[in-house]
Amino acid sequence: MFKSEQLNWLFIEGLTPVFGAGLIFLLYGFCRYIAGAKKILWREAIDSSGWLYGSLVISIHSAVKCLKPDTLEIPLGITNILCAIVCGFTLIATMTERGSSPYWQAPMKLKFGSFAMAVFVIMLGYRAHAAL
Repeated sequence: MFKSEQLNWLFIEGLTPVFGAGLIFLLYGFCRYIAGAKKILWREAIDSSGWLYGSLVISIHSAVKCLKPDTLEIPLGITNILCAIVCGFTLIATMTERGSSPYWQAPMKLKFGSFAMAVFVIMLGYRAHAAL
């Protein structure tokens, strides 16, 4: 798609899996709005669990790439491992809270934190791809 392998990674493997579902939901909501839907829950497009899961997968993938013997990038690999741990524990905590109450809604601090983590992990992944 792009001439640069880094840009291919960024758009195809980085941004699309993490933010693509939310954008598709917003487009679908807009189409429903045009068609006459009375109520659309726009906030459901902010899927903190999806962002955390996507960030977990990307950070593990980036850590594996950084810690290969032929392209050893230890600081970047360790940073990706730490991000994977934070994403994993936050995802487990989110699933625990969601499972404990049928009326649970993701708090704003979770939405902001998972978005910030997703952006940080994508930046690390981009750097990991550049290092290889």
